[in-house]
Formats: sequence, C-alpha cells, structure tokens
Amino acid sequence: DEQDQGYNPLVHNDYDDDEQKGKSAFLDDGDDAVAAHDLSWTAFLLKPEVMHIWVTLLWLAMSYGISSAISNIGIVIGILGSTTIPIIGYILPTTFLIQMDTKNEYKVQKFFALLITGFICLACLANLAFQIKGFAGQ
Repeated sequence: DEQDQGYNPLVHNDYDDDEQKGKSAFLDDGDDAVAAHDLSWTAFLLKPEVMHIWVTLLWLAMSYGISSAISNIGIVIGILGSTTIPIIGYILPTTFLIQMDTKNEYKVQKFFALLITGFICLACLANLAFQIKGFAGQ
C-alpha cells in the first residue's frame, strides 16, 4: 500500500518510472532534496491541526489590532450586535432546517423561516448602516 511505504503525493507523481521514483516533479535533479523538504514543510503547514493554530493567531492579531485602534468599545459592540447575533439566531437555524429537510416535509416552515430570515437580514443591514453612519459622525 502506498501509505504504508511513506508515499507523499506532493513529492511523488504517478507518472514516474522506477528510477525517477522519489524525485520531485517540480524541480531539476540537483534541487530534489530541497524541493522535497519545502513541499513536506508546506504539507505540514496545511494540516488541519496547524491551520487551526494559524486561524487562531490571525483572529488574535485582528482582535488586538482592532482593540488598539478603537478608543470606544461601543463601536465594536454595535457592529457585533448587528451582525453575529442575527447570524447565530436566525440565519444558521434556517440554513440547518433547509439542509436537514431532504424530503420536503416542512415546506410551510421553510417558507416562513426564509421569510423571517430575509426580514432579519434587511433589518440587520439597516442597523449596521445606522451604526456605521452614527460612529462615522462622531
């Protein structure tokens, strides 16, 4: 089995003959060791566990940047209140209802859920515009 033999699809390609096995498909002969190391490092960085760390660090840096740049916490709370709460409370449950109902048993509930979600989206956009306009005038 290819996985038992340490097969790495970033370094090997399926069109190599036996003498080319293990060489990089991207670089010439002299650079194969460097290419294999670079590609394995890239594969390591793209693992879900490592990507989770990068996303967490990105959120942390963005939060720190926003908190350093804004002197009034009311701006952040107003924007968060007009975006995240409606998404969590209305948009995601409606999306889950639509995705879970594969047999179209809940047509009436889906219609009203979409109608209410559309209204909430419009109200949230209006609230967000009001928040931005109000804080821009300060």
